[in-house]
Amino acid sequence: MKRGFLFGLGSFLLFIAFAPFQAGRPNASDGIISLLLITLAFITLYFARQAPSHLSKLHAIVGWLLGFFALWAAVIAAVMGPLLGVLFACLVLLLVLLAVVFLLVLLVRVLCRRLRELWLR
Repeated sequence: MKRGFLFGLGSFLLFIAFAPFQAGRPNASDGIISLLLITLAFITLYFARQAPSHLSKLHAIVGWLLGFFALWAAVIAAVMGPLLGVLFACLVLLLVLLAVVFLLVLLVRVLCRRLRELWLR
């Protein structure tokens, strides 16, 4: 999950790095901020590649989503005020809970399959 989180964080930093150029006339400070964000993104992606991988694809997907939306939730909370930040945090929490339920359903299916195999022997 750590690897997925770092990949999500690096993706968000790369995504945000090009935002000032989409807003209109960029100036020198936008370029400096973008270079800083791109550097941070590549450092984060480097450490993500060094982190041990997990066998579960679900952990990778949930980690990526949490990493991508973690700073997004912080930006929304800082810019739009506490109420929107709380609502977005609740949305992220709901997403995590849905992922946990999905994981539990998969676990029950695997256990039922194993018990059925043992029963039929």
